[in-house]
Amino acid sequence: WQTAMDRRLQAALTALTDPEANAQFQAKRQINTKERAMLCLQMEILAGVQSPPEATQERLAFQVSRLTGHLSQGVSDPLDEFPHLERSWYACGPALNHQIEDLEQRFDKSHRVLTATQSGTSSKKRVVTRRGPQNS
Repeated sequence: WQTAMDRRLQAALTALTDPEANAQFQAKRQINTKERAMLCLQMEILAGVQSPPEATQERLAFQVSRLTGHLSQGVSDPLDEFPHLERSWYACGPALNHQIEDLEQRFDKSHRVLTATQSGTSSKKRVVTRRGPQNS
């Protein structure tokens, strides 16, 4: 993590004084924006949260792709994807300024739902685990 953060900081600092580095930095921010939008979409699907209207087609395409993959590989607990998506979000570089706030709001909303769901599931598992030895 630290190495990636150091590289991003160095790229941002270089972009301040070097026009070519700035162009590369801005191009990377566009890529990051698309990556963050896809992560939001995945989090929204996982959380059962409504995506914005402009993401409807992309959401449908992703759900079809995901369903096809799950059918061919077997079904797993969808909440297992949450930690990976969360790490990917925090590891992703900066998005374009005009989209950061919207993406962060989408992510935060889904994150709250998934965190609450995961906490509820963990509590239930603990109760079952504690009862097991008591009933023996």
